Amino acid sequence: EEETQGLTGWRRIAKLLIRVGQLNKAEELCLTLLRQTSDQHDQAYYHNDMGRIKDQQGDYEEAIRHYERALAVNE
Repeated sequence: EEETQGLTGWRRIAKLLIRVGQLNKAEELCLTLLRQTSDQHDQAYYHNDMGRIKDQQGDYEEAIRHYERALAVNE
């Protein structure tokens, strides 16, 4: 509950999936949400989550790419 405080809907589900180690499901959800949203704030959020997922999967180069995309959107 603490980790998802303030989050709603799909954001909360993605965060919970990452937290419990369901990385493939979290990745599928985040990629779907990235394709469906045009909101820049949401895009940055999902790219950041994808960075966390890829980091935990050991794909550090892809994690960096997603973190950089999140940073670029936020700038």
